[in-house]
Amino acid sequence: MAYGGQATTPGSSAAAAFVRSVPGGTFENTKNLPTRMHWRNTITQPHFMPVDPTIHWANPLFVETPQEPFQPFPPGYPFALDPVPHVTHMHGLVVRSENDGTAEEWFTRSNPFVTGPTFVGEDYDMPNAQSPTQLFYHDHTMGMTRINLYSGLVGAGISSAIPKRRSMARIPRCPVGNSRSH
Repeated sequence: MAYGGQATTPGSSAAAAFVRSVPGGTFENTKNLPTRMHWRNTITQPHFMPVDPTIHWANPLFVETPQEPFQPFPPGYPFALDPVPHVTHMHGLVVRSENDGTAEEWFTRSNPFVTGPTFVGEDYDMPNAQSPTQLFYHDHTMGMTRINLYSGLVGAGISSAIPKRRSMARIPRCPVGNSRSH
């Protein structure tokens, strides 16, 4: 799994291309220049790591919590592997709570499109009013953060006081998906 989106190579005149990478792309926001980030979940394959449905977790299929005796890990519980819920949380960014990527704001890919109990939308408004700082973003899905971070759903950003010549603050989409499904 990997974050991805339209990206350009600094100093290059080549057109932007869709790229997925681990860690995810580094983007730069300029202080007081608002940004709207559109997150998409394009994870089409089952999770490749065992998901533990015996703890409080996203549970996009609304299945009953397994009771003892529990199945050993691996392989664990195949019904918990697909669809893969996701939500992005960014450390260091000052935003309204509905744009913070809290653990219950998760959502799945479009077929089926299932959302967590506090899901508001896939568009996050970032006012970028905080002081210039290093940012860190990662998956924050209830009960799955640890395995989704281990799977590569992490990245960094920078909040600057001075706009750069080619600010990346207007990147319109940042999908999450399988790194091998270009």
